Amino acid sequence: MNHINRLIRITAFAAMTFAALWLGAATKSSAQAEAAGTISPMGEQAASAQIVNVGMYVNTVYQLEVASSTYYLDAYLWFKWKGDIDPTATMEITNLVEEWGAMVTALNEEPILMPDGSKYKLLKLEGRFMQPFVLADYPLDKQKLSVYLEDNTYGSDQLVYVMDTEGSGYGHMLAIPGWQINNWSSQQLIHDYGSFFGAENAGSASTYSTLRFDLEISRPVNFFIWKLMLPLLILLLASWMVLFLNPKQIDVRTALPATGLLTAVFLQQSYSDGLPEVGYLVLIDKIYAVAYALVLLTLLRAIWTARAELDSAASLAAARSTDRKLLVGQVALFVVAVAVIVVAR
Repeated sequence: MNHINRLIRITAFAAMTFAALWLGAATKSSAQAEAAGTISPMGEQAASAQIVNVGMYVNTVYQLEVASSTYYLDAYLWFKWKGDIDPTATMEITNLVEEWGAMVTALNEEPILMPDGSKYKLLKLEGRFMQPFVLADYPLDKQKLSVYLEDNTYGSDQLVYVMDTEGSGYGHMLAIPGWQINNWSSQQLIHDYGSFFGAENAGSASTYSTLRFDLEISRPVNFFIWKLMLPLLILLLASWMVLFLNPKQIDVRTALPATGLLTAVFLQQSYSDGLPEVGYLVLIDKIYAVAYALVLLTLLRAIWTARAELDSAASLAAARSTDRKLLVGQVALFVVAVAVIVVAR
């Protein structure tokens, strides 16, 4: 009995330790990637810079591919400015993929003079974009579908983008299969290339104003519950059923957990096939690691009872009692571990 209790405590401690270690693994978010690179939030604007108000209205998003971190987006893009620089002539979308296939069409060839004296130009934008997805919280992850606008000629001391929040956003009919749309946001950024591209004496700038438009999306919780957790729960219940069987039924008590381990491997592989290769464990991987430990513990219990002498009624009753305690302990451990992994993500 002491050996069984010790085995239970060691396995439970190992499962919780693994979960804690993986929860503490550092994964870079998109904001951290920006801070570590050359893009950072814009500070005080230069007084000499021409202010350009930029608005964006998303119509459709389609062919969102998590494996390649790409998606197609169709939107309206407009510019309003006062000054001699026409920002639409030097505007660049820096996260476009396959620029040859993108379409940026001016809906009014010449800028329209507005009542307040500003100039206005409307563009239609359609293309394939790339925004690296952070999948540490998969399948409860939240993503941002971003569009980065930057001027390719005038530095931040000459031209600055400002988000025109009035009218910007997305259409109420916009839908992305498998995702729910939460909100949209924007951020003014400064892109410091750290290089004058060989033309320092010519006055070429190295810092440029960048505007990022984000469409914020997340996966429905139902996907996590019904598509990923339910099969795993059924597998665990099937493995735990052996703890209700007669301890003398060795073949069945060892076959079910062993089969459960193999099934768990295939289930994990089935959802991993749709994800890119990442250097960290995603949330559902951590839950599967806990499940592996529990199924393995059940298998070890079945093997242990196979070696024990259960000739007397007292020894058989003691074995059944230990099985029930092990079952309750495993259920409690799994619930607590999943709660900790989900809440602390």
